Amino acid sequence: MDAWTANILLIEGLPLIGFIYYLEYKRRMYLLEKVGPKSEPACSPREKKLVKGLFFLLAGSALIIMPGIAGLLGLGIELSFEMLLIGVIIICAGLAIMASCGIIKIKGLSDENDGFEMR
Repeated sequence: MDAWTANILLIEGLPLIGFIYYLEYKRRMYLLEKVGPKSEPACSPREKKLVKGLFFLLAGSALIIMPGIAGLLGLGIELSFEMLLIGVIIICAGLAIMASCGIIKIKGLSDENDGFEMR
């Protein structure tokens, strides 16, 4: 029953992610049509790294916390060692990305080349 519940959640989650990407695509096309190609503000690489690190941190946390919440709701999902290990690895990856963002800010590296010198 546990694998069946996880498969249902996976099958429902993938179309939701696809729908979110579709809405983002439609938003970009609308802005391109109405305003022009230079309407979106440019994000710095440091800001993009911070968002990616935060995403990984929250995804790993959700992977660890959600089986407990699902168990309280009676779905029959429990936190296994493998799920805990994957969640911790994802959290560590998010923290590493956020730490690299902080190191780039502290060292004062420029945003244009993202720490690599162009020759």
